[in-house]
Amino acid sequence: MNDTLGAFRAVSPEALEQAYLAALLTPDVSRAQEVIDTALAAGLPPQDAYLRVIAPAMAEVGRLWATARISVAEEHLATQVSQIVLAGLGARLPATTDVGRGRVAIVASTPGERHALGTQMVADFLEIQGWQVLALGADVPARELARLAGSRRATVVALSTALPGNLLAVTRTCQLLRQLDPPPHILVGGGAYRDGPVQAGAVGADAFAADPEAMLAHLASVFGSDAQT
Repeated sequence: MNDTLGAFRAVSPEALEQAYLAALLTPDVSRAQEVIDTALAAGLPPQDAYLRVIAPAMAEVGRLWATARISVAEEHLATQVSQIVLAGLGARLPATTDVGRGRVAIVASTPGERHALGTQMVADFLEIQGWQVLALGADVPARELARLAGSRRATVVALSTALPGNLLAVTRTCQLLRQLDPPPHILVGGGAYRDGPVQAGAVGADAFAADPEAMLAHLASVFGSDAQT
């Protein structure tokens, strides 16, 4: 084990990503877990395991599927492996602040969006900022999402969209959320937003977050102890 740890200390996140990607494509749950566990033991911060290893590896899986280099079944298998790994990794994220304490955040994939792994990552990061997180998963109907946000008086709704074809449904979702009194703060993210903040504004969101760390920084600026809430 010591030899393995020493080797991992000298390995870049990019090399770890490739090792993790290879485990996803096998697929090999044990090997994927070993890559992450060994990297953490060697000093890789859990946040970097999310953002610099797992997320880019899964983005590559998506690219391979989109270019027909792997099948949809192989893409689903890789996603299942990462879901298993993330289930244990969330508890290892260090708490940051209590920005969200006493506040509800809803996380969901938008209507028609079958990809939910990104929402799992977002939910984990929100929890370490103190939010009470309601994670709804994939393909959430807009009216049901808005109804829940209203009944739970959600402060924040975070919407994930991977495919550009689903952005029209995001616009409808934001319209319904805006009708609530008070309306929640709407954050959007995911691969569909190739123009980032420009597209986020076009669909009616308050802000775009490129990744979970950017999301936490934004929420701290809006809802932190020194911010106007």
